[in-house]
Amino acid sequence: MPAELGAACALALAAVFGWAALAKALYWPAWRQALVSYELPALARAAAAYAVPAAELALLVLLLSGRVVIGAALTIMMLAGFSLAVMRAQVRQRDRLVPCGCFGRLKARDYRFFAVRNFLLGSLAAVALVAGREGDPLAVLGIAAAPAPVWVAVGAALAVVAVHAAGRIALPVRRRAG
Repeated sequence: MPAELGAACALALAAVFGWAALAKALYWPAWRQALVSYELPALARAAAAYAVPAAELALLVLLLSGRVVIGAALTIMMLAGFSLAVMRAQVRQRDRLVPCGCFGRLKARDYRFFAVRNFLLGSLAAVALVAGREGDPLAVLGIAAAPAPVWVAVGAALAVVAVHAAGRIALPVRRRAG
């Protein structure tokens, strides 16, 4: 399998997970409401609220910093976890519609939509894993390579922006509730 195909898949996944993490931070109330509707135990819900966007940012950094193989493998594991959460919610609610706060808006969709979406993203990850090699996916596509510390800094900056945005959004919600 050509390295270019693996690199393109890694870049697509990085874009999807970067967008998802940023959207969760920008639309924090919708993300939290989606978690509530999954009927997770309170501790799991609180952990997932921060762990999922952090893991998505980690995937972005891994995939862009040249750790394509580990990033793709972790992507598949994370998508499996997301799929299990969707199936659990669907069974508990006995409804085909399951809420999603994935990309910033709270929207209920048929659980099969999530299964197909996660399968397609998992397929991209599988291609990146099989075709992947350690190295900068941007360089494989002829784009100037950046050293790993640059990608770590980008990830850290995105994390700071995400935490700041979440705090700005959460404070007015807390004030209204209190």
